[in-house]
Amino acid sequence: IGSPKGGEAQLEYAKRLEAGIGVTRDVKEAEVWYRSALNRENEEAQYRLGELLINEKPGNESIAEALVLLKKSADAGRYEAQLELGRYLYQNKKLNRARDAEILLGKASAGKLNSEATLYLANIYIVGAVNQPNHPKAKQVLERIMNEPGQYSQAAHYLLGMMYLKGSFGPDS
Repeated sequence: IGSPKGGEAQLEYAKRLEAGIGVTRDVKEAEVWYRSALNRENEEAQYRLGELLINEKPGNESIAEALVLLKKSADAGRYEAQLELGRYLYQNKKLNRARDAEILLGKASAGKLNSEATLYLANIYIVGAVNQPNHPKAKQVLERIMNEPGQYSQAAHYLLGMMYLKGSFGPDS
């Protein structure tokens, strides 16, 4: 395969390298091609490289760079980046960035990745990661995905059932 020239071609080649589609999987080479696509301010390349750095190169410098890249892509409106960054900030409690996670996951839950982001957002409300637990808000968020097919709907039903069993809502809720 010759060297891809345009930013989109570089991005597609990097994705193939990362996944091993039609070529031998090579994460280091994928990183090189994502960086090449980055030179064109490609928000998908920012997201993909950020995700690669978090998942494949878990060192402090890589994580710091990944967070910057994901933030740029999230700020540009890329739902995948909002979800990935929100999830990372929420899961890494030592960062103390639950409020930022709530904002990002709220944006992602309004987009095409709403089901997964909605579950994370509901969890923030259930455990009170930002303030005190807000079970009515969690219920409202979970009800948005309860009728969707698949695992996220099942998880929403499960979480709401557990909240009812634990007495999180009154009889009129």
